[in-house]
Amino acid sequence: MAVVEGDIVIGTVEEVTKAASAGGQELTPRSIGITGQQFRWPNATIPFEIDPALPDQDRVFDAITHWKTHTRIRFEPRNAGNAALFPDFVRFVPGGGCSSRVGRLGGMQLITLGDNCTAGNAIHEIGHTVGLWHEQSREDRDQFISIDFSNIAPEQQHNFLQQISDGDDIGPYDYGSIMHYPPNAFAIDASRPTITAKQPLPPGVVMGQRTGLSPGDLAGVQALYPTVPVKGKEIIKDPVHDVATKNPAHDILTKNPAHDFALKLPAHDIPTKNPAHDIPTKIPAHDFAMKVPGQELMSPADSPFVLATPHQSPALTGQSDGLVEQVRQLTQLLGSLQQGLAAVTASHQTLVTQLGPLLVGSGSVGQMR
Repeated sequence: MAVVEGDIVIGTVEEVTKAASAGGQELTPRSIGITGQQFRWPNATIPFEIDPALPDQDRVFDAITHWKTHTRIRFEPRNAGNAALFPDFVRFVPGGGCSSRVGRLGGMQLITLGDNCTAGNAIHEIGHTVGLWHEQSREDRDQFISIDFSNIAPEQQHNFLQQISDGDDIGPYDYGSIMHYPPNAFAIDASRPTITAKQPLPPGVVMGQRTGLSPGDLAGVQALYPTVPVKGKEIIKDPVHDVATKNPAHDILTKNPAHDFALKLPAHDIPTKNPAHDIPTKIPAHDFAMKVPGQELMSPADSPFVLATPHQSPALTGQSDGLVEQVRQLTQLLGSLQQGLAAVTASHQTLVTQLGPLLVGSGSVGQMR
């Protein structure tokens, strides 16, 4: 495998050689957070396997527990029963040194843990797998650190180059990041640092620590895998069995479960429908119309009101009888009014008939006294 920055796998030596000979883009690491959603693990979940030959597997479980405790990243054990569900996964394997690839690349990708790699090193390597580059690869790193290239072997100096075309700086520079190099990284003379902070480190901060994720690391992971806000469930309406109450300013929709009775009261319109007994009723502001199959109290020719009662049911008998009785009384009152109007009309006609000769007389209206 081709490894840069000490522990970042960028592909096989053959892949890198072919890319270089073809004049293609070099497979080199970039910035703090890898750019592109394609490198994120869906649902912030990393399926994983552990090679049975890996010694001291507790360091893997300790590292996983640390990530699960402090971030929303989750780990799903992959086995023969669910392998088809997780085609992209990580496998922890033994090897020389500690290394991993950055982000989700598809298929199986390895996290290598040598005998000297601790749980802290495993936390660091998982950070790469999640999508984090080394902290000192940031675009703004020269404002915060100085690098002594004279103390770095020429063949190792590429590990300190700023590669930012496919990475993003996340938050302020973090000396205490678990993804930061230690001060003597790749030093020819270990007594001289290769990395020097340009300002005093905050109290308690150790540059290059491999103990656990720093607050800056946690913020970076949160930026790469933001918590998805919980959306309110959309109300699914059932036009047949919908039980709901709506009460705007002029619209009241209620439901009586006992009789499956819905009532709507807009400003001047009271439609009522009883699905169980099919009793449609509409009472507009100036229009009262009811239809009662089988029991007409007044024919359309006799009255503008058409009345009827439904087939009676025990649940609605009292309600419908009361309504019909009120309409019956109104109809009787209207009949009396019509009879009175007919009598007045007849009297008027008789009066006109009797007074006609007096009004006409001999042709001189002025002669009538």
